[in-house]
Amino acid sequence: MTKMKKIDLDELRRELSAYLEENYTGCGDEQADELIANNKLSYFAYSGGLACRLGMLSGILEGRKKTFSESLLDLLAEKEMKPVEFYRKAGISKEHFSKIKNNVDYQPSKSATMAMVLALKLPLDEAEELMAKAGYTFSTALIQDLVVKFFIQEGIFDVDAVNVELYKLGKKPLTNQRVSS
Repeated sequence: MTKMKKIDLDELRRELSAYLEENYTGCGDEQADELIANNKLSYFAYSGGLACRLGMLSGILEGRKKTFSESLLDLLAEKEMKPVEFYRKAGISKEHFSKIKNNVDYQPSKSATMAMVLALKLPLDEAEELMAKAGYTFSTALIQDLVVKFFIQEGIFDVDAVNVELYKLGKKPLTNQRVSS
């Protein structure tokens, strides 16, 4: 038989109050919050709820993390890498780089993202972080991912070398655009 912990109701209420204060994101109208949370009342049908939710949204957006595009441009500046040097090493076209640079919400393909990670010579943890910003992760179920991850772990950041190994394994290259440098 399990022993029951003696409960100090006053202490429990203080802890609950502190917990609610720290975690509650509602609008102060319990009935409306419950209806909104259960999708029984649209945000637009309840103006108080809408104002509250929009306030929460603006707070979320203010604290949002950088997008892939913003993070990539920051990394280029941090590494003092010129765009032309970067997109040649990554094997992407100037036009593709321009899309990334000019569209903060641009999401490149997973293969192109991996090529960019290699071109930036990112260690594995930073590579995984940048990939996540594009919505990707390395999968142990995909040969291409494992090859790229292996090369990163070995400190070999040559997209052409990765593409050769992928070709030998019957897989598609990371990028098709190759410019001799």
